[in-house]
Amino acid sequence: ALYSYFRDIKGAEGKQRGHITIESSPKGWFWFIPMEGSKLGDVSVGLVTGQEFTDQIKTKGAEAFYEEALSLAPNITALIGTKAQRAQPVGIVKDWAYTCEKAAGPGYYLAGDAAAFLDPLLSTGVSLGMLAGYSASVCIHTALVDKSMEHQSTEFYANNYREMYEVTRDFLHYFYAGNASAHPNEIFWNARRMLNFDENIGAKQAFSFFVNTIPGNPHPAVKKQIPLFQQFMNNLDHSVNDIDSPKSELVDKQMRLADSLNGDDIPVINGRLETSWQFDKDKHFLEQIRGVTFDRNRPVFSSTSSWLLGRNIATLNDDAWRLLNLIDGKKTWQTIVAEYRACYEESEVGDRSDASKTVVPLLSEK
Repeated sequence: ALYSYFRDIKGAEGKQRGHITIESSPKGWFWFIPMEGSKLGDVSVGLVTGQEFTDQIKTKGAEAFYEEALSLAPNITALIGTKAQRAQPVGIVKDWAYTCEKAAGPGYYLAGDAAAFLDPLLSTGVSLGMLAGYSASVCIHTALVDKSMEHQSTEFYANNYREMYEVTRDFLHYFYAGNASAHPNEIFWNARRMLNFDENIGAKQAFSFFVNTIPGNPHPAVKKQIPLFQQFMNNLDHSVNDIDSPKSELVDKQMRLADSLNGDDIPVINGRLETSWQFDKDKHFLEQIRGVTFDRNRPVFSSTSSWLLGRNIATLNDDAWRLLNLIDGKKTWQTIVAEYRACYEESEVGDRSDASKTVVPLLSEK
């Protein structure tokens, strides 16, 4: 990244004044971050570029390369204005992306930039640092109060941090892929054009919602997700039909929503049954939960913070947990209920009708 600071800028007008602006350009993308300071001026303007331009930067010099790239970013140039003065020389930061092998282990927890750094695109450093700090504090407190929980607390934090990192990474890939078609002949964007589209459905949907902006609806229904996802993908160089289908029975087969279950129906769970942990906010403690996880093959949007805070699971009561554990995608509903009754006579589930009332809401997308 090449960056500098300006004073006496024009800036945005109205409600946009003070907002961060990002613009793609032939040589990468620019950030425009308004600020206040006598030394650094009114705004930070940086260019995120690639190693493809290392030789050009050495030959032309950082200043000339930066100014040339800036001239190709009309929106950022307009925000800077004609009367702006440079407050600092061009600085360079390189090789910033990294991740630790494990975010937590015996005697340590890593949070924020100490654990990983991907890309300044989303300006998420402070947010992720605070989220990770809070998550780590709950896990550490749990281990201090109950020493038998030390390993579980550490693994919960480390695994969820890894999941958060991977979803954020894939989310960022779609920014670069989406802008490749806007700069079809530029080396920076062409180098980031090729993606394996069947790896992370959640990241694709996350970016689709990010660019389409649905305020106040962070976990919308699938029927809203799919058209917006297709709208986004149709603007890439790959059509939706070129994408490999995710490996999931719910996608490969034609299935109806389980609003009711007959004896000869064969139910399939939309997700994975797992035991995990969630935060008891009052006790500042991890408590065990069992439920259905929103895994990657499941077409449900999940934000990066939901991985970090352990909210990626729909909890189940004892009856629902036992019933769903008998569902294997092969047995009929009548067989499942008979097996359940044979194993758990003390349960409130007395017949097939009662069992349907227990399980149907859990199999329906909300």
